[in-house]
Amino acid sequence: MAAAGGSIVFQTSPASGVSSSTANTLTTYFTLNSAGVLTGSNSATISVPDGTRSERFGAGATAAGTDSLSIGNGATASGNTSVAVGRLATSSATNTSALGYSATASGSGSIAIGANSSASAANAIAIGKSASAASNGGTGDNGIAIGSW
Repeated sequence: MAAAGGSIVFQTSPASGVSSSTANTLTTYFTLNSAGVLTGSNSATISVPDGTRSERFGAGATAAGTDSLSIGNGATASGNTSVAVGRLATSSATNTSALGYSATASGSGSIAIGANSSASAANAIAIGKSASAASNGGTGDNGIAIGSW
């Protein structure tokens, strides 16, 4: 049996009635490779998720947790039932949500919203740029931080 592989390429050509030396030139819009990664002509990607019932969208995005979702370049949703939205957003514990550039939710049940925000305490909420809800020297478990401090 021959080895499977290769890619499926989606191409289009100009509409009928176009007359020029490039009338028959094909333009590639999407490529689906053998790993199940769909890449658009603008480098946007949609790929097969890592975790069970999970979804990931964006270059380098990972969704390793069960029922997890990651959206954005380098976004990571590794906790079960976690959500990471934004470039480099990370949601690493169970039932966590990280929204915004480089937002991190690492405490179980935590939420981080805003660029560089961090919720590392259990059930904590951090809202705003660089806000931090931490267990050591911070808000503690079940704490809320609004804005950076």
